[in-house]
Amino acid sequence: MSAEPVSRASGWRSLLRWREAFAPLLQHLLFVVYSLVCAPLVIAGLERGAVEDKSLVGWLLLAALVLEVPALYILLLAIGRRLKIEGQAAAPSLLLFGAWLAHTLVVIIMYMQALRALGLQAAIETGGWPMWLMPVLVLKQLHVLYMLHNREGREFGTVSYYGAQVVVFGFSCLVHTGFWGLMMHTSQFSSYSTALLLTEIVIVGIFFAIFYAAIQLPAVKYIAGDPHGNLRRRWLLGFCLAGIASIWPFVEIELAGRFTSLEGAREAPAEVRLLALQSRRIGEFPAEISDFSELRKLYLSRNNITTVPASIGGLHQLQHISLGYNHIVRIPPEFGELRRLETLDIYVNRLSALPPTIGQLGALRELNAGWNRLTSLPPEVGKLQQLRVLKLRKNLISKLPPEIGQLANLRVLDLAQNRLRTLPETFYRLQLKELDLTGNPLAADVRARLRREFTDTVLKLDGDD
Repeated sequence: MSAEPVSRASGWRSLLRWREAFAPLLQHLLFVVYSLVCAPLVIAGLERGAVEDKSLVGWLLLAALVLEVPALYILLLAIGRRLKIEGQAAAPSLLLFGAWLAHTLVVIIMYMQALRALGLQAAIETGGWPMWLMPVLVLKQLHVLYMLHNREGREFGTVSYYGAQVVVFGFSCLVHTGFWGLMMHTSQFSSYSTALLLTEIVIVGIFFAIFYAAIQLPAVKYIAGDPHGNLRRRWLLGFCLAGIASIWPFVEIELAGRFTSLEGAREAPAEVRLLALQSRRIGEFPAEISDFSELRKLYLSRNNITTVPASIGGLHQLQHISLGYNHIVRIPPEFGELRRLETLDIYVNRLSALPPTIGQLGALRELNAGWNRLTSLPPEVGKLQQLRVLKLRKNLISKLPPEIGQLANLRVLDLAQNRLRTLPETFYRLQLKELDLTGNPLAADVRARLRREFTDTVLKLDGDD
């Protein structure tokens, strides 16, 4: 035999040994590359609302959940077979069970997010057909638990094995993106203190690290049984690198363009994304704000502002505005041009009316106009199809428009301490989770009907315990 074939075979064996030794680390390094290169682009797109067709995201999540089933079947059984051949010790049952519980939580969260992206929110809340599939998920997870503890296993072909690894890696990336996208749209991080913001992000990052480890069930099963700890150390090193990299894109997005003074914002108007000017004794709405074309979040609560200029309509990227605890008497019609606005806090002011153009805020999810001087609502409020929370406590409202019954997604309605005696017939169409009507002079027959119609609602009326 010539020296060349022997040398070539030796080289292949060395390469295989190197791959086996560093495979746990390499997968994490690939995830680091995804987190630092790809994820920032995806998360930035989600944050600025670039993804208009949410159904595509929903189908992608469902496809990932389906593909994960055969992938875990192949990897867990293949690793069980390998553990038996190598004679490694069984992983601690408590560790595997904890990882399985976290993995189950991830699967449920991803399933619920997929349904929401597909526009099945109402079906979820009313226990419709999507919820009937939950038992299937439970059975699937019970089978995963069985495979985690299975030490017999079986062999699979190379293509099947590495194909399954690709699917699990893709699922990890999808969970990472979905997790941070969910955090950005459902969590309100600190706008007062950068240090507090970083603390909050670290806490959320710890939870994500738990979820990320849970997704790596095959690796957890194998690494936990490593008698020498070499593979475990490499896996933990890669896990730490992946954890740091996974947090970084969100930190960069949340901190980039964050200003707490007008002086700093004036120097880079095109970079301002969040402006926090609470409790500054500001008497007039700062005119410079209209120049911040990329502004997403604006906090001006607890000042002495009396008017909001028409120029605010030019902030087309604005998603959240807080104007509570001021002396504002009027909202300009141009407010309706804020088509991406999701949260409007204008409580504790001196408003006597809301402009009809408020019906143009198609993305609005939460409106808090409590503690004002409102006497009625414009009929256009019925156009707010994404509205989920409406708080109008402590106003002077004596009549509701029939159009309020068109708020199909409204779940929380606070009308306490107003002047309502009757309610429109359409009011009883609402699918509310919480309804507060305390402090209103409602007629006895109206209170009786409310108790009959809203049996599944947390209902608060005068005279209730």
